[in-house]
Amino acid sequence: MKKILLYGINEIDADLYQNIAIGYDVAMYILSDTCMPVLVRDLFELNDDLDNMHAEGEGEYMLMDGVSSEDLIRLLKAFEEAGRPFDGTVIVRTRVNENWTLARLLDEVRKEHDLMEKLNELDELLQDCNGIDLSAMDASDSTELKAALLEGYLLLKDDQQEVLEVDEAIRRLRKAMEPAVKIVH
Repeated sequence: MKKILLYGINEIDADLYQNIAIGYDVAMYILSDTCMPVLVRDLFELNDDLDNMHAEGEGEYMLMDGVSSEDLIRLLKAFEEAGRPFDGTVIVRTRVNENWTLARLLDEVRKEHDLMEKLNELDELLQDCNGIDLSAMDASDSTELKAALLEGYLLLKDDQQEVLEVDEAIRRLRKAMEPAVKIVH
């Protein structure tokens, strides 16, 4: 059965989304803060809306099970055409996350989102360094910038990054870029 659970979505949008989902043969239910300690797999057993209280979690979430990417695209397009685009996070039920509580799932998703934002920032900084002329820098500044560039590049290629580690690489790269920025300007 195709099922979507909504969390953190205002009542008007949630009602609209539910009405649209019916036309796509997708069951859609509203979750509340009372679901935070409940396992994700148990949440998908719900067949009725709960109250729409969502003060504990930040953001809007759509938890899916049995919904194909094509179904999701059609739904998101229908929401947008109805004037209420979904701008939240889509989460797919997996064998791993179905054993987590809703609170843990939302926390893990937020952490992953924060990490992706930091990695994008690091990637942009690395791209900004493409036009820097290292030959115009002092040898020690040039060496520091090369080391920071290498560290940043390797961190982007690593599949086990941590937010603090990426933050430190961004800080180090920004500091190493300071002498180069003066040369460019």
